[in-house]
Amino acid sequence: CEHDQNVSAYDCIVETVGDNNPEHFFVASQDVKLRKQCQK
Repeated sequence: CEHDQNVSAYDCIVETVGDNNPEHFFVASQDVKLRKQCQK
């Protein structure tokens, strides 16, 4: 990723995927919060 400072994995993935996932990333995780965010 392109973060200059350390961020959590959750924050990095959410920011990288974005609101509409223009790059069509597929995210698989056991993190319930992350899965719910990616389903939006």
